[in-house]
Amino acid sequence: MIEAIPECGLGLIPTMTNGGVPTTPKVDISCVGRPGEDGSTSEDGPVFRATMRALEQKTGTMRSRMKRVLRAAEAAQAAQTACNDAHSAFMDALREASNSNANAVRPALEHYFDSIAREILLYERQNNANLQKLIIEPINKLYSLDIKQAESKRRDFDEESKDYYAYVSKYLGQRSESLKEKKRVESDAKYQAKRRTFELKRFDYSSFMHDLNGGRKEQEVLSQLTKYASAQARGYLTTAKKVEEMLPQLEALTREVSHADLEFQMQRTEREEKRRALETNNAKSPELENPPSVFNGSITTQIDRSSSIISAPRNSIMSTSPSASNGFPSSITSSIGSSSNGPLPVRNTSNKFKGIRDLEEKDLSAATTAGAGQIKKEGLLWSLSRPGSHVDPIMNKAGWHK
Repeated sequence: MIEAIPECGLGLIPTMTNGGVPTTPKVDISCVGRPGEDGSTSEDGPVFRATMRALEQKTGTMRSRMKRVLRAAEAAQAAQTACNDAHSAFMDALREASNSNANAVRPALEHYFDSIAREILLYERQNNANLQKLIIEPINKLYSLDIKQAESKRRDFDEESKDYYAYVSKYLGQRSESLKEKKRVESDAKYQAKRRTFELKRFDYSSFMHDLNGGRKEQEVLSQLTKYASAQARGYLTTAKKVEEMLPQLEALTREVSHADLEFQMQRTEREEKRRALETNNAKSPELENPPSVFNGSITTQIDRSSSIISAPRNSIMSTSPSASNGFPSSITSSIGSSSNGPLPVRNTSNKFKGIRDLEEKDLSAATTAGAGQIKKEGLLWSLSRPGSHVDPIMNKAGWHK
């Protein structure tokens, strides 16, 4: 049993069958207005005037609130229109993207956006059209033609009432004995016309106010709201039925995408493990040795860049020794000889530079005997043109300088 809403008197009264199973409940709505006693037939007087003042105050409140309802409905309709247009543009962009990114977009486009999402969008567009047709237009008409005209109708009735009661006061003040029969007849006819006009004006204004507050106009608003609600609910159920028929396609796509996500996650994990293995192997491997170079027809290792070619102290000047018959310092000769795989080719030991002062080899034995403690060293000092160069000093002499 569903309890009724207290302020509205809404309740559900289920009917029972012979088997004890309740069927479709019968709805009892006691808050729906019904035509009652027509208050416009009452005579003019203090009660009528008090009733009109109460209805006028209620109309003022109704005017402000219906204006707010109308503005809110228009805002909702505009927002829904923009939302529908945005969703339509979104699906158009997906269709365009599917031409170049078919694997990323086309499955979802075919199994959802071109079927289920399209039906939902059609429902939203129809619901938005119903909001415009069944809510905005009728309420706008009620607000413009009825609610806003209530003030002018009140002023017309007040003016007619003042004019009528002013004439009544004048008519009653005349002395009937002083008037002739003809004028008395004319005065009575004019009074009846004034009275008839006032009563029609009073009746129309009273009927208008009672219709606007709790009468026919409020029933029209309720009728339009009910039509909109019925159209929205039935459209929603129709769309839901269509979506339910297409739902297996979406469920199949969801399963396939879940499996693909798992496989790509496993691939990512394997790739990270391979990368960590490469980092570990590179950290444990020794540094690569210096690449070999060719010197004088035989494979030799590159001269260590960290050590100096000349091993003499800095305060002494290197020169050729008697054993360096080929014109190079003895340190270079010994280094080359020790690093080669075979014996060096025999060179001519004759003095090729005889007669040339700077290049001629000197006999240091005589100098040694001449000055026991003073040894004069002469010769050429060869060095590489660039630090760290591995150019062969014999095969390419252009890289050396004095």
